[in-house]
Amino acid sequence: MTMRSICVLGAAALLTSAVAAQEMESTTVTTTTTTTSSGYSLFAPLNIDDANPIPAGQIDLRLRYEYATGVDGGDRDDDGWGDDGNWGDGFFGFGFWGSRRDRGPHNDRDDDHVIASTLVWGPCPNVEVSLDLPINLGDGGNADGGYDGNADLRLGLLYRFWEDQGDWVPAFALSSKLRLPTGDRSSGVDGELRAILTKEYESDLRSHVNGFVTTANGNNEPDTRYFQWGLVIGMDGPLCADGAVRWVADYMHRSSEHFGASNMNVLELGSEWTMAQNSKLGMSAQIGLDDHEETPAFGLKLNYSYSLNY
Repeated sequence: MTMRSICVLGAAALLTSAVAAQEMESTTVTTTTTTTSSGYSLFAPLNIDDANPIPAGQIDLRLRYEYATGVDGGDRDDDGWGDDGNWGDGFFGFGFWGSRRDRGPHNDRDDDHVIASTLVWGPCPNVEVSLDLPINLGDGGNADGGYDGNADLRLGLLYRFWEDQGDWVPAFALSSKLRLPTGDRSSGVDGELRAILTKEYESDLRSHVNGFVTTANGNNEPDTRYFQWGLVIGMDGPLCADGAVRWVADYMHRSSEHFGASNMNVLELGSEWTMAQNSKLGMSAQIGLDDHEETPAFGLKLNYSYSLNY
């Protein structure tokens, strides 16, 4: 068993143990905590993650569309694999969530379209489980089946250790994500472990800090970095008096996906609209802040969430 495999299994085992501990605690101890949390949780797959899970017992069905365009240019390292500045799986998770695996030369493949469905469940307090299935429609809608790993399943688990305690103690959570090789010509299991801080202030403003590490273990594309990392900082807040519409902004600095490429710097701006108690709509735009070959030039995401048993 390799060190990368140990990292993947360790991330999953850590959060599984946390879930078991949470369930045991809920049956033996009753505590009362004074917090300042409004209970709001960002629902869209943004670059920034929220430490607050969905309420226990809630099930969400989430649909999204992603568009991304990469920087113009030739081959990244003249290996005949085309322009690696393009994003086949949009911006969801950046690293190992991508599916832009073209088997042959494909220069200037700069427009990618992805549709995806996600099922999110809160099995108990402080825990959130997700199952995500993105499908890459290809360059300009040309779904030619040339992407290794297209339609791979993604499993997610988030455990919140504590809520926002007031003063300067933010909510803290760990999340783990696994990419399973269920798609076209896919191989390996990739993993991500992310530490998440969320702090709420007056006027319903909130700040977020994420740090993550990723292990990429498949052979879906050449020259993939086996170990990747990133840092994201962001904020969200109300755009109207009743808080039905919120703005979101974040900045991400992360390592490249491939050996020999430079780090990426990306700005994200978006909004979320609670149309009804069980229905939300969101959109966001991603803007590359440098001209590095793997940094996306521009991206757009549209998201819809419906609570099945609200």
